[in-house]
Amino acid sequence: MQESVAQSEVRTFLIADVRGYTHFTLERGDEAAARLATRFAELSEEIIAAFGGVGVQLRGDEALTVFISSRQALRAAVELQRRFAEETSDSLPLKVGIGLDAGEAIPVSDGYRGAALNLAARLCSLAGAGEVLASDTVAGIAGKLDGLAYADRGRVQLKGFTDLVHVLLVVHESTQDASTQEATPEDVGPRRQQFSIGGFLGALPAQPLVGRDDEMNRIRRTIDSTARGEGHLLFLVGEPGVGKTRLAQEATLELRNQGFLITTGSSVESRQSVPYYPFLDVLTTVYGAVSSQRRSQIEHRWPLIRRLLPDAWMPTSGEWDGPEEQEYLLRAVVGVVKAAAEEAPIAILLDDLHWADEVSLDLLARLARQTRGDRVLLLGTYRDADVQRQHPLERTLRDLHRAGLLERIAVHRLGQEGTRALMASSLDEDVSEEFVGFVYSRTEGNPFFTHEVLHALIERGDLYQQNGHWAQREIDDLVVPEGVRSVIDERLSRLQQSTQELLGEASVLGQAFRFDELQAIGGHAEEDLERALEEALDSGIIRETTRDQYGFNHSLTQSALYGALS
Repeated sequence: MQESVAQSEVRTFLIADVRGYTHFTLERGDEAAARLATRFAELSEEIIAAFGGVGVQLRGDEALTVFISSRQALRAAVELQRRFAEETSDSLPLKVGIGLDAGEAIPVSDGYRGAALNLAARLCSLAGAGEVLASDTVAGIAGKLDGLAYADRGRVQLKGFTDLVHVLLVVHESTQDASTQEATPEDVGPRRQQFSIGGFLGALPAQPLVGRDDEMNRIRRTIDSTARGEGHLLFLVGEPGVGKTRLAQEATLELRNQGFLITTGSSVESRQSVPYYPFLDVLTTVYGAVSSQRRSQIEHRWPLIRRLLPDAWMPTSGEWDGPEEQEYLLRAVVGVVKAAAEEAPIAILLDDLHWADEVSLDLLARLARQTRGDRVLLLGTYRDADVQRQHPLERTLRDLHRAGLLERIAVHRLGQEGTRALMASSLDEDVSEEFVGFVYSRTEGNPFFTHEVLHALIERGDLYQQNGHWAQREIDDLVVPEGVRSVIDERLSRLQQSTQELLGEASVLGQAFRFDELQAIGGHAEEDLERALEEALDSGIIRETTRDQYGFNHSLTQSALYGALS
């Protein structure tokens, strides 16, 4: 009976992890890493015991502890961060992230099992150096605590949790007050950066990354090289929804843990006429992060750089078209980035470069050429299907390739095993071979489509929770989810109306179709048909499988077109 009571007792889990431990080991060697791990363990054991916690696991750079009291767990977490910060030095960088959650958990031989433990681990992975992230469950149990404060970090969808998780940053009240003040000259940006959690570039990822080990190994090598003073330009390339931005988010975690100043910008189709648009937020972040002394140097040397900052006058299209003005601004931005990189390594992350204006692409190429000896990482994403022969980005890519400055990672669809891992991660349990096959046959390994299909099945009630596990009804067919349809419609909208209509006719023939079959059902002139198919091929909506035979780029594209017919 007592064992049953013990199993049902609510516990609070605290997980702490040293940020950048692997990189530190590679840079400083095993002896230095052992000293770091030893001091981390000593401080963890001392403080956890002082607040009534019990150590469950302690290995190298990670500590898992359990508390009966959520109040004591929160106090222990904040005290841990205070002591870590107090003892941190160049030779002993105790830069630690901490995550906490509370709930029922089952004791097992090697620790505990339960959702609370899983969420604490996820929050730990998202916490930056010096941060304590807790669920609102912990805060709700503990209530208001003297000397501590909660800062809202948003409601996010996290792995294995059907409902949104409310994430809170836990700080000492004095720290919260100090964080609202302007940074001192010594407080350079990277230590002050905080990130939201979400699905956009510049946010921390809400879901674990699966099936991308090779790509992440390449990215980590590039980040390590940049930290040593070798600038890089790296592109992540692939179709919509394949996971380019998600991969860049995982790079954000690595960059944060290595102390980079992270800046982000996105190109937007409706802003293609605005000069330097993807770099405006980048420059604002860089300018605001440098020390006041260096900022004064920048303003003295490149006074007009303030024109690209949001609190200053903004140019209209054509106002900076003169070659002298363009050259001045290109030199100024490069100079600002190089100056900032002397204080901390910088990562400039740029999303959707297929929509970038030509001036921004010129600036990107200039940065790639002139920061090869600086701690500057330029990481961009673009859709290869949207970059045809005469596209401005294609010309930039050719020039960079000839100069030996271009590194590309092709982000492909997941295979069936990768799709299984993605589904298991999203649902937080293994899935049957039959169910994986059903989803894979519809999504063909596109991660975004896979997530959308799962959400659609849950919303429709075909996938539901029963006794703590996922169960499914018999599923005959699947309506294209709204999120997938919007992605497909957005791509189709760029095609001529006659091409869209022809593709609708082609969808009647199925996933694959022949030239003569399409001509027969629509009665099109051969030259009109060839022109429309050429446009569809260039856009990536269809592909030529054999001579005079074509197939849609995705089965959901064919389904969306077919479903739109009267």
